[in-house]
Amino acid sequence: MEKRHAQKQRRFILNCGLILPFLMCLILTPFSYARSLDEIKTSGELRICVAEIVHFVKVSPPGCKSDCVLESPHVELAKIFKGQLDRKLKKKLKLKNKVLENIDAFFFNDESVFEIGSNEVPKYLKNGECDFYPESLGRNPGRENKVKFLIFNAGKMIIVTNKKKGLSSPLLKEADLAGKSAIIEKGSIYENWINERNKTVFSKNPIRKEFVMAMEEKLALLNEGKYDFTILDIGTGLQVAGTMNSRYKNIEVSFPVGEMSYGGWAFQKGDEDLFAEGKKFIEAQTRNSNSEMNRIWKKYFGLSHADYMNIVTGVSSHEK
Repeated sequence: MEKRHAQKQRRFILNCGLILPFLMCLILTPFSYARSLDEIKTSGELRICVAEIVHFVKVSPPGCKSDCVLESPHVELAKIFKGQLDRKLKKKLKLKNKVLENIDAFFFNDESVFEIGSNEVPKYLKNGECDFYPESLGRNPGRENKVKFLIFNAGKMIIVTNKKKGLSSPLLKEADLAGKSAIIEKGSIYENWINERNKTVFSKNPIRKEFVMAMEEKLALLNEGKYDFTILDIGTGLQVAGTMNSRYKNIEVSFPVGEMSYGGWAFQKGDEDLFAEGKKFIEAQTRNSNSEMNRIWKKYFGLSHADYMNIVTGVSSHEK
């Protein structure tokens, strides 16, 4: 009898040893879920997050962090999307916004750190401050671990030069950048590209780097001739060549570099309701040549989204 009792005690202790940590894990792990359409309707709000330093996001008043006046192609598109939800939910929603300090903040954990390799849900999606990120955020493995992407954009890096610094020629090529000075954003894909080239093909005559965070500042410095070149995404490059040309008369868009990249809106993983509505919306916008998306892209980039995608994919095909 005592022996059987002792065996039962050992089994109980073993089971507790396996079960209690599991229960404690459930208790201590923050619960996270995406808000359903019904919850969005009940709150009366569709919540978005943007980052001011992302190209084409202008925030007013200066320093505003929430419920700001935003000027951006993606925010305009989000407003059209909200209108679609208004009709579906039969309720007029408020588009509530929060401005984040930088691009990494989209993927911050609870300690405000972008932890590469972690699949933790970003805190602003987890705590309900944002329902989704209406930016053209570039997709990469580190980000894809954390969010669900709705891809509708493609892009490529493009070299933009000061044409008075000896870098103006239709025959300009990558080798001509050796030893030249570049003004770029620290920690960006542009810096990564330069670092890789400096370790390999430019190891004997590396590109010299200086850093700024604001896109307009680096364009102004390049336009003044303080540096030889910068690197932009192709969308910004097209705008510099088109609608912004009068502001930057000494700047010339030259040639693409690097691999093709893809981006779009980002949602919380497990978000089925809002993601499905977003997917239907984007698919309808890309199918219709007279869509609001095409109108918005023409306003900001000087050409429709469809034409922009044709140019980007055409550049990629030409390089091959």
